[in-house]
Amino acid sequence: MNSTTKYKKWIKGTCKSEGVDVDEEEAGGGCGGHVFILRGKGQAVEAVMHKWRTEKVDVNKKGEPCKERMAVFEEIDV
Repeated sequence: MNSTTKYKKWIKGTCKSEGVDVDEEEAGGGCGGHVFILRGKGQAVEAVMHKWRTEKVDVNKKGEPCKERMAVFEEIDV
């Protein structure tokens, strides 16, 4: 995540447009990462996840728009 502001704005906007609630927490262990918790109907969450992998959501070190390739996703049924 090179542009934290842009990245978070994209996530919140995409979740809102798909009717998915999103919460953010800092990852433990001092790694400086973030955890985004998505809650919503299955198809809506799947749509957000698909967009997360296929749309340009961040910028690379040169400042060019890029797709998310480093995120790790975990699905939990509650």
